Amino acid sequence: MTVPFPLLAAVRYRRDDGVDRLLEAVVRDLQARGARVAGYVQHETEADGECCAVTLVEDVATGERHVISQQLGSGARGC
Repeated sequence: MTVPFPLLAAVRYRRDDGVDRLLEAVVRDLQARGARVAGYVQHETEADGECCAVTLVEDVATGERHVISQQLGSGARGC
């Protein structure tokens, strides 16, 4: 199938819906079927008493992960 333009999608969700796991499952399923998938999925570690969890993005084509959050300390309102 040839598509004349890149496909984009938006997924609306509530805070605790687990959309990151859903998108990762879709990516892994497509890859298992032989599809070439490009883009990033987000992963978040559990917060262990620190300010916030560590947030990473994974390049689904290479598996490389990059930290996109910043630990600002216990007095911070965001990370």
